[in-house]
Amino acid sequence: MKDRERLYVATIAQCGNITKAAEKLYMAQPSLTQSLHRIENAYGVSFFHRSRSGLRLTDEGRLFLDAAARIENIYTLMESELCNLTSTHTGSLKLGTTVFLGGILVPQIMRHFQNRYPNVGLDMIEYSSTQLEQLLVEKKMDIALMHRPFYKYDLEYQSLYHEEFLLAVPTPAGNVIPEKLNAKKLPVITAGQMRKYAFVMMNANQRIRQVADNICTAACVEPKIFFHTSSFPTALSMVRSGFGAAFVPKSFAYYYWDHQPAYYYRFPEGWKAEWELVAAHRQNLTLGKDLLGLVQVLQETIANMPEVFRV
Repeated sequence: MKDRERLYVATIAQCGNITKAAEKLYMAQPSLTQSLHRIENAYGVSFFHRSRSGLRLTDEGRLFLDAAARIENIYTLMESELCNLTSTHTGSLKLGTTVFLGGILVPQIMRHFQNRYPNVGLDMIEYSSTQLEQLLVEKKMDIALMHRPFYKYDLEYQSLYHEEFLLAVPTPAGNVIPEKLNAKKLPVITAGQMRKYAFVMMNANQRIRQVADNICTAACVEPKIFFHTSSFPTALSMVRSGFGAAFVPKSFAYYYWDHQPAYYYRFPEGWKAEWELVAAHRQNLTLGKDLLGLVQVLQETIANMPEVFRV
């Protein structure tokens, strides 16, 4: 199917008359008539009902134009994707991140990206996970550095880091906080032990709270919540002061260890106490060279911080 064939049939259908269609196409009427007959003969069908009132598309004619339109759209999409994959971006990319991740990763990300892509700007903003999801869907952001499970939207993503959650508790009587944190050697808590604690919980719109609720459901524990906060350092301070327990991603525990060490438990494996750090983007977004490069920078930045992002 050639572009010219679709143009001829579509114009005749629009005008309903060979003469008017030929004028619109700047062609001689006999030449357009011959072209139409040639196209119809090639497919072995008639595209038009012919009557005194003019030309009207047959079912075969409508099928031809519909198929031609789909082919054209596919071709246009292919050209756009090829352009994205081969071109060099000289504008700017927008990367969103959560407050915690921004605090420890933004300088390293900016430095690595600027060294590798000096002609590409990188705009970074910090929001909550739920806000990042919304901005991605609204096409106001290219990539978001955030955690799964997602809260509301079905996004596409590249996985960067899997990690487990720990439970920070007031130091039990007769125990001491170790000098260094070794998550693999922590004791495993039981549901019965969990029920003895009151809990400091993050606010409902935060991803840590979503995972914490999932853990409680898996453990069949109805948590006694006595304090809500949006600040993770505040939650750890409350734990260290003996007010209750808090759910802590392993990377957070390592990052805050020097200033706010705590007594930690691990969760049983079957409770699926974990989340996944990802580079998220809206569905059907073609990642061009620069977006793929940004994802690689994120992967390398995380890999270069083993003191926080430990296996």
